Amino acid sequence: MTTSMIDLPQTVLPTEEDAVIARECCRRLSLIPEGLDAAQFQIQPTAAPDAATTIPASALRLLKGILLQMANGNAVTLIPVDSELSIAEAADVLNVSRHFLVERIEQGDIPFRTAGNKQLISYRDVLAFKERTDRSSEQALNELCEQAQELGMGY
Repeated sequence: MTTSMIDLPQTVLPTEEDAVIARECCRRLSLIPEGLDAAQFQIQPTAAPDAATTIPASALRLLKGILLQMANGNAVTLIPVDSELSIAEAADVLNVSRHFLVERIEQGDIPFRTAGNKQLISYRDVLAFKERTDRSSEQALNELCEQAQELGMGY
């Protein structure tokens, strides 16, 4: 994992005051037209106007997503794609039990490496596994819907 000025991953659970501020930010940011990839946006802290800085449009899209989650009272974690996660962290990202994830690892569904007594999983591999399972689930659901329609079950 690369180091930065901010120690990542870090989970932020918004307070009610944070959620109120985030909702207002979302409202204001929704006024900015979509698709401004070439544009840059400026943030100017009220307490330190000389600390104004420009952020790229791609960062603004991430910021909008973070603020929307905070506005809804959800905890937010920012994880760099090149990170390695422990079994527990990867299970949390996938919203599965550690036991289920260990079974998938043992079956070879997700690659891992061992560091000391810990098993580490690349976040990229976690995302790839999630994409595969989501695709498989969607395909199974579509097949069930087709069968229900063929049987006249009213779906």
